[in-house]
Amino acid sequence: MAVAISNFLNVWRRMPPERAHWWLWSLLSGTSLVLLLVCAYLFHVAHARLEVVTRQLEAVRVSAKPASAPAAVSDDDFTRHMGSAPSAADVVQALKQVSSLSGAVLVSVQSQEHPAAIDRLETLELSIQMRGSYAGLKQVLAHVVERFPYSSLSRLRMRRANGSTDIEMSATFAFWGKPAEGGATKR
Repeated sequence: MAVAISNFLNVWRRMPPERAHWWLWSLLSGTSLVLLLVCAYLFHVAHARLEVVTRQLEAVRVSAKPASAPAAVSDDDFTRHMGSAPSAADVVQALKQVSSLSGAVLVSVQSQEHPAAIDRLETLELSIQMRGSYAGLKQVLAHVVERFPYSSLSRLRMRRANGSTDIEMSATFAFWGKPAEGGATKR
């Protein structure tokens, strides 16, 4: 092997520089051409494989079954025992009853209803403003939470009324009802 390399270097040194450059350029051009042909062949093979995989994927998508009906509600799902959310009128009536007994005054009420969907509970959001003694307001809050079991108090703000011993309270309640059955949403 060493003899072959030595003979090649001797021939290279004796060759005129123009001829050596021509051979070097020819060798590099030929190698580049072979490399380009190999890359083109590999691109063709990869493209053909991609088409096969795309057809197989499309066949799987077409043959896939349509979405099945929602799973049956299990016995341990808490929404199974929920009723619908109470109406704003029912909650306001309960607030008026207990506030008259506790000495509190219902100042204003705002409500917003969100209908049920398969993946969302029915919701009634009720924002109230009341005025009264701390004990009376506390009694009203306790009554609402006890009377409506699927409710939550999401915001509560109390402050002393100007020039009075009364407390001003603003609260936001959320009352929850069961989600819609099947594929239709409840309006």
